[in-house]
Amino acid sequence: MRAHLVVAALAILWLVFSCGVPFAQEKADPIDTITLEEMRDHIFYLAADELEGRDTASEGFRIASIYATTQFRAAGLKPMIEDGEGGKTFFQPIPMAWCTISEGTRLNVQSASGEKALPHTEQMILVAVSYEHAHGFADVHPLFLGYGIEEPELGWNDYEDIDVEGRVCIIVCAVPMKDGAPLIPELEPYKGTMTSMQKRFISALKHRTAGLLMVVDPAMAAEWEQLAAILNREQLALALEDGDGKGIPMLPITAAALRPEGLAQEIRAMGFDPVTGEGECRRGEMEGVRLSLGVEAESRPAECRNVVALLEGTDPELKDEYIVVSAHLDHLGLNRDGEVMNGADDNASGCAAVIEAAEAAAINPPRRSVIFVLFTGEEGSALGSQYFVRHIGIPAEKIKLCINTDMIGRDSPEFPESILALASENGRSELVEMIASVGAKIGCERLDLRLNEGDPWNHGMGSDQAMFDYEGIPFILITRGFMQPDYHRPSDDAETINYDKVTWASKLIYALLMEGANADEVIPTSE
Repeated sequence: MRAHLVVAALAILWLVFSCGVPFAQEKADPIDTITLEEMRDHIFYLAADELEGRDTASEGFRIASIYATTQFRAAGLKPMIEDGEGGKTFFQPIPMAWCTISEGTRLNVQSASGEKALPHTEQMILVAVSYEHAHGFADVHPLFLGYGIEEPELGWNDYEDIDVEGRVCIIVCAVPMKDGAPLIPELEPYKGTMTSMQKRFISALKHRTAGLLMVVDPAMAAEWEQLAAILNREQLALALEDGDGKGIPMLPITAAALRPEGLAQEIRAMGFDPVTGEGECRRGEMEGVRLSLGVEAESRPAECRNVVALLEGTDPELKDEYIVVSAHLDHLGLNRDGEVMNGADDNASGCAAVIEAAEAAAINPPRRSVIFVLFTGEEGSALGSQYFVRHIGIPAEKIKLCINTDMIGRDSPEFPESILALASENGRSELVEMIASVGAKIGCERLDLRLNEGDPWNHGMGSDQAMFDYEGIPFILITRGFMQPDYHRPSDDAETINYDKVTWASKLIYALLMEGANADEVIPTSE
């Protein structure tokens, strides 16, 4: 009998050491749970035709949000949004409205030449309204900012040596000319295009102006009706926070396009004729000019939601600090021809990367708490992230870092194999060092940090991380960089995705969040 027991014991020991029973193995690294196969499953589901492009406030988006919650719940993450019935949910409801700026909206101008009103659509197209100017502003003294061009590397910077923070600024959407040609040829794209208005808007946002009135050049003025059709359309907006039920397209800045004749006399006093395009702009105070803006809107209610999941930290002190890991879940729905805009790269790829990173992090939770959030409404002025940063109920100083990812599934012409990582200006050197160290640690050969060179600010304003930046919260953006041929087209399908690239992006996100969430200080402070 004893001999049989010895034989049995030896057999068990042999099994333990040669066959690899679980308790004899080293614990698996959670990063290895992030697999290409699971990434493919997520993206094929989220970019399926049946979800009809996940448009904000659509049934397809609702289904996508339910899918995301099932993944977070299965990983062991917790809901953190109060549901109004004493419980908690993964859904953060966002009050929205389908909004059209009404004809009662107008800009009133008082100057040495008298008083006048510039009515909406006829003379002005309101593009966005700041939180502070929800109903407009009154008796504002404007600053003339010339062309509103910020290109110091090309030798032109209208923001140099001038304080614009909190000011309403007026610019002309032209380029400095000499002898009938652009003074700096590279500035030609700033003349008469929608892109030029967007670039100027981003610079104004960067410098925290309160308002930007963009006087179009004569070429754009000739196409005013087309411009109005593009800008003055019904769109989803955050509902006003004062409970009056209206909706206004809100951003941290008030912006409008103006016909050149509307402020012609006032701008001529600054050395430039916006009607003829002649003269040279002189930046400075517009003496004797006062502006008032009255905003009215027609709207109908809409409902949508962010998906928010909490991984609670393990450190009794640090668990009340947070890392946010995010991507936007929405896309563009159907185009005018009824074709599905699947948005596989934009941004099912980012959502899949976040879901997989969340599953890995939940295996061995870090010291700080991590909030995983999939935003709605990114394609409509970052509505979901705007609402999140103002209503999540966590002080901004407690959110130590946002790691956002947008479009990581394709190869772009300038960076075909790269996973690009961009750090915010706030803490850039420390964050870049952290990204490089983490990338090397996990062997991410695709990692590319070139977006941090030169003036990287503009690259950081194209997605939800901008709303965190505006609240002073440091961010890291993970992306593939710039446009690819199927951007915002029906051909952005799951079959076109580089799944190896998305998998590495998710591993990088996981490693970064764990590094930040376990560090004594996410961004070390200098003594």
